[in-house]
Amino acid sequence: MRHFEYLSLQSLWKCVSIAATIFLFSSSALAQGGFWDKMANVRFVSKQDPASGYYYYYPDFDNYLKMKEGQIVEIEGFYLPYDFGPGSVILSKYPLASCFFCGANGPESVIQVNFDNPVDFHTDEVVRVQGVLELNAEDTDRLNFILNKAQVVERVY
Repeated sequence: MRHFEYLSLQSLWKCVSIAATIFLFSSSALAQGGFWDKMANVRFVSKQDPASGYYYYYPDFDNYLKMKEGQIVEIEGFYLPYDFGPGSVILSKYPLASCFFCGANGPESVIQVNFDNPVDFHTDEVVRVQGVLELNAEDTDRLNFILNKAQVVERVY
C-alpha cells in the first residue's frame, strides 16, 4: 500500500509539474496575438542596397501597418537583452531561446522600443508597452518595427 501511495504522489507531482510547465510556456501565448499578428503580415522582397551592392530582404508593409504608422499601438512581449543605447530595448514575440536573433523566427517577431528614460527589465520578462509606431523599410541597421515615446503599461511577469 505504501508503494502505491508513493506512485500516486509521484504521479500527482508529475501532473503538477507538467501543468506548471505548460502554464509558463503558454504564457508566451500572452505575447502572441494582438499586434504581433498584424506585424506578421509583412512581406519581404529582395532588393539591392545601392551603397553596398548587396541584396537584402526589405519589408513591404501591408496597408493596415502603413495606416498604423505614427499612431499609438500597444504590444506585449518578452524583453531581450540587446543594447541600442539608453532607453532602447527589444521586445520579442518569443522568449530568448527561440527569438529572431537565435535564427528561430523572422524579423516580424521583434520590435525596438524607445523609452524617454531607461527602464530596467530582466531577460524574458513579459511586459506590455505602448508607443508611437514607426515602420522602417530602408535602414538595414535598425529593426523593421520601432515604437517611439514608449511607456510601460504593465509588467506582466
